[in-house]
Amino acid sequence: MKKFNEMVGVYADQSYPMEMPEVTSYEDFALKYPPVDKQGLMAVSDKLILADKLKNCYVISTSGTTSRPLVLASRIFRDITENSYPYQIRGFMAEHVFCENDTVVNLLTAGCLGYNYEGMCRLLEPIGSTVLPVGRPDIMNNMPYLLETMARFNTNVLVGSPTGIIQIAQAAENLNIDLLITKIVFVGEAFHPSKRDFIQRLWPRAEFYSLYGATEFGFAAVNTPSMTAHHHLVISSWFFIE
Repeated sequence: MKKFNEMVGVYADQSYPMEMPEVTSYEDFALKYPPVDKQGLMAVSDKLILADKLKNCYVISTSGTTSRPLVLASRIFRDITENSYPYQIRGFMAEHVFCENDTVVNLLTAGCLGYNYEGMCRLLEPIGSTVLPVGRPDIMNNMPYLLETMARFNTNVLVGSPTGIIQIAQAAENLNIDLLITKIVFVGEAFHPSKRDFIQRLWPRAEFYSLYGATEFGFAAVNTPSMTAHHHLVISSWFFIE
């Protein structure tokens, strides 16, 4: 409650055109901040634009192929201090998951609402890791060249969904290209035990890291090899509201 009230206090101090009262409990929050639909969110956005408050931000849109285009604006990396989420999450990831000696292949989905992909690149860069921003492996038209490039850069970390990581592993095995993978960092779904077995037969040194959440909007939890299998540490210093 204290952090939430501090947050809405900052918005009030900056004259945001919205009613954002302080709260005394979760029940009070649920009463004062009922869920809104997309039309309600669009109305909030219109108010922000008219009040000149939606500036200096990162704007991204869906393509509109399956429904009306959805446009999102984010500025989570603005005004970073030692007490802010972007600073602290980078420190947390540098301590528990990545290091500056890692060469990381980012296999997350790029484009449209590819926040995970772009956010992961921006997370890794200040840690000092070498980043190969590959994107979805199933749309590559030259897998041999991709894998040879990964080998030349001494790739040791794969980041992506289990499906994308398995595609790289199968291609490496079929093409007989030896990658010295030591870390598998996966998001989006669980990594099935049979798939883990395949990875560890191919890359015996590989250890598994599970991330729950999205880079742009907040990692909620993480599991590392030093923890009990399938148990996640909840990053409770921060809360996120969709």
